[in-house]
Amino acid sequence: MSFFNFRKNQQGTYLATFSVSIDFNDRYQKEQRHPGYEDFEVLSPSSGPYRFHQRYSNDERNSNDEKYVIATYDELKKFAVNVLNHELQDECEQLLGIPIIRIKVIRAYEGSIQLFFTVLFVVDILIRLKDIYDGVCLLRKIAEKKLEQRYKQQYGDYFRIDVSREIPRDSDDFRKNYIHDEMMRMSPQLPLTGTNLTCDGLFYYLLISNVVLLSFVIALAFSAVVKVYFH
Repeated sequence: MSFFNFRKNQQGTYLATFSVSIDFNDRYQKEQRHPGYEDFEVLSPSSGPYRFHQRYSNDERNSNDEKYVIATYDELKKFAVNVLNHELQDECEQLLGIPIIRIKVIRAYEGSIQLFFTVLFVVDILIRLKDIYDGVCLLRKIAEKKLEQRYKQQYGDYFRIDVSREIPRDSDDFRKNYIHDEMMRMSPQLPLTGTNLTCDGLFYYLLISNVVLLSFVIALAFSAVVKVYFH
């Protein structure tokens, strides 16, 4: 799988993958769980619907009113999917200053709400690798804060949301992906895998390539000398 894809116009794309975990926080367990429950309540398709007690004020000088919001597990999951697919892209583009082609939820699991989503964005080949990696880290923080903000607005401050990087998991993984894709681009027939490739592999590949090229140049020069002086 190619994560980097550079074109001749010196621009390309990078595909990052993130995971999302959403569950009730301690405040929900203390204030909102069903009466009589001794154990912690978890998000699950087999339980619910869930009731969220909210307070809001139409005027800061008046006393607070109260309301309840009812939501099922599927509604809570669809809410997260909608935020990621339709609300996150503009905010990321504004804060990062780079064009984002697509943000898409690619898989959802049951239990607590578990999602995987990808971000495909434009990068310039002249940008340092660290700048691209820092952008991926910032994408994770933006997604997490956006989900926290939207769930709090819609249902109250009752959720614990964690967004993690899956690809790349760390800076070393990111560097390996880049080296792997660059070498595949330079030599598509070279049998490489992203799991065992290191900077040493790139060094030896370039060293062997240069030795072969140098040998070819020496052979041409020797052939030219033989033709001039011995024929």
